Amino acid sequence: GQVGIFDATNSSRQRRNMLMKMAEGKCKIIFLETICNDENIIERNIRLKVQQSPDYAEQPDFEAGYRDFKRRLENYEKVYEPVEEGSYIKMIDMVSGNGGQIQVNNISGYLPGRIVFFLVNTHLTPRPILLTRHGESLDNVRGRIGGDSTLSDAGELYAKKLANFVEKRMKSERAACIWTSTLQRSILTANHIVGFPKVQWRALDEINAGVCDGMTYEEIKKNMPEEYESRKKDKLCYRYPRGESYLDVIQRLEPVIIELERQRAPVV
Repeated sequence: GQVGIFDATNSSRQRRNMLMKMAEGKCKIIFLETICNDENIIERNIRLKVQQSPDYAEQPDFEAGYRDFKRRLENYEKVYEPVEEGSYIKMIDMVSGNGGQIQVNNISGYLPGRIVFFLVNTHLTPRPILLTRHGESLDNVRGRIGGDSTLSDAGELYAKKLANFVEKRMKSERAACIWTSTLQRSILTANHIVGFPKVQWRALDEINAGVCDGMTYEEIKKNMPEEYESRKKDKLCYRYPRGESYLDVIQRLEPVIIELERQRAPVV
């Protein structure tokens, strides 16, 4: 399914009813309301908004921007009406990750259910998430897709430099975790990183190229021209014979994304 996010306050019943009427028969609307009663968090968020928002990029006076945003909040409060209509999810005091509650109303279906599951696992604990490709593999050098080859000399050099980078970047972190796929090129890329636990995820493996595994794209074009053209027309939906499509990969990555969101320590 497709999900669109309309980022707006929608703080009155009149506005929300207008949106539901516009969407009737076209798409399903789910309202997401976040409620925070912690004055310290609210104050921190106001200051971050004034410091980082494009709305105040040309306002050199922080205090003037602060007063302006406080006035905006006061105007929102005057017209605010709690969400009580249609399908909605309310996240109440969940920002700190300590307690809080989530309220769900009129939510049904696979995709809405997954959205709720994802939101239940979210938190705002600051932590770095470092994403890296594996170092160059021997199959990369040969231009072959898939496979499970080891690293080339350039890939091994990259693995060493990556370890140095992670050591410097994580030197102040007390806990972290290194995630790799189950393929040699990924495991060997993390081989020089020490001091942190390593977890292998099969879900992180490269797309399964099926009968095309180990071939070059030129070989596929020559020996399987119809498959080559099908992939060229729609790379997202194309599925290799006895293999996967990128849509399949996206689906199997979902548990990884959920677990990544749950983590409170840095992840590489």
